[in-house]
Amino acid sequence: MQPPPPPLVRRDDGWRSQPPDKTEICLYFLEGNCINPIEKCSQAHYSLPYSWEVLDGHQWTLLDSSEKIEEDFCNPRKAYSTVDVEAVCFDTMTRGLQKVRRLSSISSVLQPTFLLTTEWFWYWEDQNENWTEYYIPPNSSTELEQKFQNSPQVVVEFTAVYQAYTLSLQDMIQTNKRHGTKRLVRRRPRFLSSVDVQVIRTRAGATGGAGAAGGGGATGGDERRGPPPDKIEICLSFLEGNCIYPIERCFRAHCRLPYSWEFLEGHQWTLLDSSEKIEEDYCDPKKTYS
Repeated sequence: MQPPPPPLVRRDDGWRSQPPDKTEICLYFLEGNCINPIEKCSQAHYSLPYSWEVLDGHQWTLLDSSEKIEEDFCNPRKAYSTVDVEAVCFDTMTRGLQKVRRLSSISSVLQPTFLLTTEWFWYWEDQNENWTEYYIPPNSSTELEQKFQNSPQVVVEFTAVYQAYTLSLQDMIQTNKRHGTKRLVRRRPRFLSSVDVQVIRTRAGATGGAGAAGGGGATGGDERRGPPPDKIEICLSFLEGNCIYPIERCFRAHCRLPYSWEFLEGHQWTLLDSSEKIEEDYCDPKKTYS
């Protein structure tokens, strides 16, 4: 049985098929060099590598709190976001009775030389409701993501601490083959704020951008990111003791205090031993130096 034809819309030049829904964000637009106007590009034009939208009638509409919803979504401990008028449930992709969707740039494992692709991490939940990233080869987050992109239905088998497991990438379930214990699995992206995105764009512009975007061949590895962005903001999640990222993966600085005084030594910023005392002087409006 043939599927029904796509709906028709009326235009001045006659009847034609409804344009296909755009569910992927254009990498070229993110990097500032898409040659197609928005109506002619096959992918969505958006300033961030993600977009949270709600189905309002027959129209997908951007949610005002899209960036905050994304921040919640990137935390594997969270199953929903409550920043909007109604909670957005990530398991059902709904907000109340309305459908919700997330547009995204392509996975980083498919386009490793581009900037602002989406880097996905895979996590499993233990008996204490803690979420742990898969990081041990051959089933690290990157390797699981590659397997998922190659075949979403694949079931991965592996051994850990003398126990054999199966991991269904489609059902998001890890099963202990001996005891039958099942654990939830989640696939969540790295969070990039609008500030992070701007820093990456600025850095890329200073170094010529990614090879693929500039027309050159892929030169491999982490060149899609260019130099790591300078961390000028301290991570609140780390201060509260619940940052899910190790220091090298977090886009914000990990410091034990909500401030840090540093000096430039060569090309490296180094913490001043008297940082706390300098901060105390800086907080005194009568003082212009420490």
